[in-house]
Amino acid sequence: VDLFNHRARPGAAADWDDGEDAVVIRALRAHAPGEEICISYGELSNPLLMRTYGFTVPMEEEPTWTCTFEEREVAQLLGAIQGGDDFE
Repeated sequence: VDLFNHRARPGAAADWDDGEDAVVIRALRAHAPGEEICISYGELSNPLLMRTYGFTVPMEEEPTWTCTFEEREVAQLLGAIQGGDDFE
């Protein structure tokens, strides 16, 4: 599905319809004439929205956060938690 914008509280949902063999957009509520119809891309953090779709939402609308670590950092953290050395 392309050309539907994202909203945290969307007015429509995209679902796969086996009978139609296609993605079908279904309204979740009534819309006013000329109102933009939006779907949700999922509860994604701003880093994931930017990386995947090229945009972000205002911080107060961001539903979740994402942290990324390098493998070396994870090994150091696990080593510290388990009281041993790194797993490298």
